[in-house]
Amino acid sequence: MKLVTTDTAPECRIFDLSTVTPEITEEDRDRFLAVVSTDLADWQIKQVLTPKKVYKRRETVLAVHWHPEFVSMDLIRKRIEATFPNLKRGLFIPTQHNQILSYDAHSGVEVDCYSSGFNQKVQLLLHFRNERVKNADVLKSMLAHTFKYRSSQLFEFMHSLSKPMLERVEPAAGETGATADLVEFVRIHVKKIENLLDSEWRN
Repeated sequence: MKLVTTDTAPECRIFDLSTVTPEITEEDRDRFLAVVSTDLADWQIKQVLTPKKVYKRRETVLAVHWHPEFVSMDLIRKRIEATFPNLKRGLFIPTQHNQILSYDAHSGVEVDCYSSGFNQKVQLLLHFRNERVKNADVLKSMLAHTFKYRSSQLFEFMHSLSKPMLERVEPAAGETGATADLVEFVRIHVKKIENLLDSEWRN
């Protein structure tokens, strides 16, 4: 497969910056809180509990790579029971990013790490019986460090626009065809997100 490129940068939509306010509006706050909320609405709970397909003849299931995210294990258990009503044997191991979670007798985690052999980030799936990971303080410390580092990348990305760091922004804008108005439009909204994160951090 060959990557197709053009000689000219793509043209981006033109924005009227006079209509964009840098102040955080009530609508901005409502949207932000809706996006970052980990609470499930009633319709979302119903969606979790009502699988699109039910496998009545399936008696054994292996599920060793899945991300619960912010869906509780009790809801996940109910979904599994609804999806496989005649299940006799199953091995279910959650593999959340950089966070050890358990289901029945097993725990799992998906670990972000760097591979010098591949010269890039790789992800390892670790599976344990619960008792084997109970006192894994070194692993838990490493996961906490990785989680914090991954979070810091988001803030660094936002700072590139909100500061702004022109040595990063200008090459990116040139490659994507973003106009100065579009960059400013994005900068205003990124700054709003930063401020909303600061104001809602402890809530």
